[in-house]
Amino acid sequence: LSYSLPAGNELQVNYTRRINRPRGWQINAFRDVSDSTNISFGNPYLDPEYADAAEFNYIKTWEEHALSASLYYRHMSNMVRRVSYLGADDVMYSTFENISDGHSAGLEIVAKNKVTKWLNLTTTLNGYYSYLGDVYYDTNLDGTEDLLSPAQNTFSFSARIMANFIMPLGFSGQLTGFYHSPDVVAQGRTKAHYAVDLGLRKSFLKKSLNLNLTIRDIFNTRRWRQTTWGDNFWQYSEFASRGTYFQLSASYSFGNLSFDKRRTHESVGGEGGPDVGF
Repeated sequence: LSYSLPAGNELQVNYTRRINRPRGWQINAFRDVSDSTNISFGNPYLDPEYADAAEFNYIKTWEEHALSASLYYRHMSNMVRRVSYLGADDVMYSTFENISDGHSAGLEIVAKNKVTKWLNLTTTLNGYYSYLGDVYYDTNLDGTEDLLSPAQNTFSFSARIMANFIMPLGFSGQLTGFYHSPDVVAQGRTKAHYAVDLGLRKSFLKKSLNLNLTIRDIFNTRRWRQTTWGDNFWQYSEFASRGTYFQLSASYSFGNLSFDKRRTHESVGGEGGPDVGF
């Protein structure tokens, strides 16, 4: 529902309910034993998870600026998350399970500003409170579920800024940076992480031919650090991307091509959306 007010003001109220079905790799029971001390496998008995979200949005627009503020509440039931446990053979096992419910509530602010003729900025700030219920799993496969992690809650913050700029001689670019504060996950917590990416484009032949240069993770900071705990174990993990890398590509537009957007959308449906982070 939306309601327009004078002087470029608008109010919106939204409610959505979404079903997230398990991904193929989450239900694949094949065991990955490439590391004999850390074995992972999927769970073919996973059920879908359900996400309900309610939002109240305020939007203000000017000639060259726009501002939106969103108060939101999200609830997820039957959440599909990774769980880990230490087996009797002292081997760490990781799989997926429908754990308890999760809740989050927060405020997201998005500002779009045309700073100059050659520079546009989009800034997103998001602060929220999140709660995860107790995590149980039948580690002994005897029909009795064990408590792997008690309920957790925290306040978190994320920020993202995207700068689109135009340069002389047909060059344009986009600089993107993000930061995410520590957060809670099933059986643990994540550390803060951040990264900066850069993309440059050069157009030729009346913008029909484009050369694109992408520089990912300019400062080599894109890594995810996580602490996981459970019955009789504590584990620290760090996952790093490939580091700073460059990608050069070219594209050519052959006239004005049009597609049926509705049919294109339907053709990719049913894959489910990304997980809502708690």
